[in-house]
Amino acid sequence: MDAPIENSRARALTVRIATELDAEAILRVHYAAVHEFGARSYGKEVLDEWSSPVNEERILALTKAMVENPDGEIWLLAEGQQGILGFGSIVPRKNELRACYVAPNNSGLGAGKAILDELEALARKLKLHKLQMDASVNAESFYLRNGYRINGRGHHLLRSGRKMKCVFMSKILV
Repeated sequence: MDAPIENSRARALTVRIATELDAEAILRVHYAAVHEFGARSYGKEVLDEWSSPVNEERILALTKAMVENPDGEIWLLAEGQQGILGFGSIVPRKNELRACYVAPNNSGLGAGKAILDELEALARKLKLHKLQMDASVNAESFYLRNGYRINGRGHHLLRSGRKMKCVFMSKILV
């Protein structure tokens, strides 16, 4: 990790392990991405629950979750000259790709692919043979372009029990 990845539109970006010190940046990217890209596929109620505004309470909660880390989640962060470009995470014990988000103002710079590539490389290093996820409808084409296949369609349950349409996807790692 921590190796620069050259890109023609963004001089270089670095993908590194994220720490609890990155919690606020992660939340800001998440909020912006959900509300910009998700608005194409979901209503305001779903968007607001999927990612509520970033405040001190949310920052402290994510910081605590990252420190305690009951799921063994591994977080990666992409940085460039523009600052934090995006983040992603996997939960190895569940073979789960949990997140891959890019800030809307940094879309198209290759950060999403770089994060996904590093997450997959990490999964292979951990001897995982497959990653699976509940992908948002708006992210389906990104994952298809990167070798994931659709296993089905359904709903992801948000904290309140509200259903959010999703695409069940997976990729065999070779």
